[in-house]
Amino acid sequence: MTTIDTRTHSRTRMIALRVAALTFAVIMAVALNGSLVLTWITWLPNHTLLAIGLPDEELKYLVYDVVIGLGYGGLALCFGLQVFRPHRNVAALWFLGFFLGAQMVYDAIYGTVGNPLWWLMYSLTILVVVLHPRRFAPLKPFHTPSLAAAAIGAGPMLWYAWTELDKQTIPAEDNFYFGTALYAVIVVGSCLIGASSLPGSRVLAWIGGISPVLLGVTSLAHPGLRSAMPTVWSWLAIGWGLVYIAAIIGRVTERRRSLSRTPDVPLVATGVQSG
Repeated sequence: MTTIDTRTHSRTRMIALRVAALTFAVIMAVALNGSLVLTWITWLPNHTLLAIGLPDEELKYLVYDVVIGLGYGGLALCFGLQVFRPHRNVAALWFLGFFLGAQMVYDAIYGTVGNPLWWLMYSLTILVVVLHPRRFAPLKPFHTPSLAAAAIGAGPMLWYAWTELDKQTIPAEDNFYFGTALYAVIVVGSCLIGASSLPGSRVLAWIGGISPVLLGVTSLAHPGLRSAMPTVWSWLAIGWGLVYIAAIIGRVTERRRSLSRTPDVPLVATGVQSG
């Protein structure tokens, strides 16, 4: 009877987790709408973006839109992964926990929650974290080349985060600069976790590698916009992102080669007998 009750409780818990995660992912995807596409085409010149329907008043927020699109798109992805394989996506849980946890603390201190919808989003986040069956897992061993690339190249993103946060006024009309600064820090954290052995770390590795490249490219294409990186730092961010992506690809290649070299273990050696 105890076994049945335990299994029922576990099944109910997983259903609740998946419903909460799916609800958040759907809301985020609907809220982002066309901004997810905009994130990938912001290297285009201003006149082209205006020609395809971007309002003129939105141009000055273009770099911010890239950051928000990457950040919230990452949140939607990480919540979506909790719907299907939560045990294998602990790294994604860390991403959403750190990201929204920092926003919760900021909003609690300065009372800047704004849209009441965020109360629902924060509640869903807490629910997913509480219900998750595997919140912690070993970080080691780290992939040395990926870890080195993450540590050495973090400078441009942390510098960017500091300069953005320094522009944020409290009390603020909006959290514009806090949002860009927070995501820059999240990118660095994603790269570090992406170099670990945390289940699902590869997802964070790609988020951490692609984000500085897109941010740097957008800043070079639109240098006069709010939150755009200076030219030198844009190139540094792009270079860092590409080096980190190369390290990720190298890690995947190493793993595949290692698996292909692993000999088949005879059944007798494992103590398992046929028949």
